[in-house]
Amino acid sequence: MSEQIISLLIQIPVVGVFAWLMLEIMKRQDAREERRDASHAAERKERDEAWRSFLSDQREQNNAAVARIAEEVKIFSQEVARMNTVLTSHDAASRESRRT
Repeated sequence: MSEQIISLLIQIPVVGVFAWLMLEIMKRQDAREERRDASHAAERKERDEAWRSFLSDQREQNNAAVARIAEEVKIFSQEVARMNTVLTSHDAASRESRRT
């Protein structure tokens, strides 16, 4: 046999082993990446649930605070209306007393 054929017969198994080794490495890498991705997905889900809970609680607290502020504004508006009535009456009485 020629030296080229002998060299080729030696190289074919080496290339086959190399190809098999690369496939195994890629398979293991894919498995590691899938485990990592699953772990990250679980962490993101847990984090997102915590944030949703926090934001929901914060929204409820903000709504309650806005409701209290609205009630205070309503009370102040009523008080200002009463003060305007008193001041209008006082101004009218002052004008009337100056005329006489």
